[in-house]
Amino acid sequence: MTFSPEQIELQKHIEANFKGLVSDPLHWAKSDIFNIDQLGRYLDEEAYVCLHKSAYGFKPRQALSHLSDADLRAEIDRMSLVVDLKIADEKAQHAAETVAREDRLKPRYRCNQCHTPVNAGGVPLSEGEFKQAGGEQRYLNATPTQGKGCCLFGKRIH
Repeated sequence: MTFSPEQIELQKHIEANFKGLVSDPLHWAKSDIFNIDQLGRYLDEEAYVCLHKSAYGFKPRQALSHLSDADLRAEIDRMSLVVDLKIADEKAQHAAETVAREDRLKPRYRCNQCHTPVNAGGVPLSEGEFKQAGGEQRYLNATPTQGKGCCLFGKRIH
């Protein structure tokens, strides 16, 4: 099969600038892409679809053909900011969850007097929190003179 000069130029452009992207002009002809400008538009539309899915969780339902190239680029830039904000929010949420998980995983004990689950500071825990954190069957000395243990926190005075 013979290809037009634009298709040959497209193939050379892809080979020079896009490692791993199919450079066969026949492949691109099946998608009605015959020159570098059409390839650029196609890649911009694909970028927009991927960014939209990252930002909102679904692909856009409308065609992008009504947007000019400049408008499409502006939408890509705007969508990039939305994705960046979402990533920042997810990182902050992950950091907060990590802190909470680490707090839950701190050593857990049982009061040596009333056997109530407590954390290392003597703060009472529910049985569920104790088990979820992988509670240890160690006991804290919970006497008023030591200042530790659930008995000093209103759970039970011995």
